[in-house]
Amino acid sequence: MLIYGEIASSIAIVLGLASISDTIKFHRAFSLIGDASYSIYLSHIVISLRIAEAIYRHAPITGWWQFIGWIFTSLSISLAIGVTAYLLIEKPALRWIKKTGISVTHFSRGNST
Repeated sequence: MLIYGEIASSIAIVLGLASISDTIKFHRAFSLIGDASYSIYLSHIVISLRIAEAIYRHAPITGWWQFIGWIFTSLSISLAIGVTAYLLIEKPALRWIKKTGISVTHFSRGNST
């Protein structure tokens, strides 16, 4: 199951990186997915497991079509939650860090203030 998240994250990263190229033009949505790929990565496993648990409780996955439906549902919800987390948490946090001038190396050295 983890392999599907890795594949989706890899595709999102590649599309996000390709969208900044001058030779290949992608829709802004692909760039947003690329920017939000870390948030998507962090949320996809929890979302996938919860959806699988809920679906299996009500309608066990017995065939390929049910499995494909579960994958599509999990990916769609993971994308939505990951992009929302990026827009509401990660992006404002990055703006705040830039505004305050805090460096990442400050925290990596064990400094608390």
